[in-house]
Amino acid sequence: MAQTARKIKPVSFDDMLAKTAKPKTAKKKAKSQVANLETPKEIRDQVDRYIEAKKAEKIAKTEKDDAGEHIIGFVRPMQDREGYGGMFRHSYAVSGNNGNKVKFVSSNRFSISAEDEDQLLEILGDEFDTLIERNFDVMLKPEVFQDEGLKTDLMSLVGARFGEFFDTKVSLKVREEFDRRVYGTVGEKDLPALRTFARPYKPSLR
Repeated sequence: MAQTARKIKPVSFDDMLAKTAKPKTAKKKAKSQVANLETPKEIRDQVDRYIEAKKAEKIAKTEKDDAGEHIIGFVRPMQDREGYGGMFRHSYAVSGNNGNKVKFVSSNRFSISAEDEDQLLEILGDEFDTLIERNFDVMLKPEVFQDEGLKTDLMSLVGARFGEFFDTKVSLKVREEFDRRVYGTVGEKDLPALRTFARPYKPSLR
């Protein structure tokens, strides 16, 4: 008795896109040659003056950055506590002496890599897709991604050989209000691990 042939499920465009995607990496810029100019004394004096000012600026920046790290280190845990308490906010006024104030401002910006997707999936669980957005970089016309008919036509032509024709890069970015919504997804003990793979941009002090 002949066996009934099983129907093979056609490969979908979206599945093949995710399967063949590679993490997107930044290109390194080539260093350019610098010409050395002969200069008169008045310009050499201005160069020396500039270098001295640059040194003083560097010292001041080091002091500023060190003080800033202490301020941010004081505010960040308070921001986390308020976030878990349902009162997340982006900015705080931090008081100094003699009426001085510094404004702490954070933003919903994170350094995140597609290479860390598995770790983020483990930490965020079922909420991954609501908090993280995948961006694919493929050289195809934009309408292919929007038209289900075009996707079907393309896959009927290339099928499982998709990866032989297209080089797909994937990058990740956080969705809107990730910085607020994450407190309802990740427990306090897992927050440091999350920030290892989705590193928040340094808050600004104004």
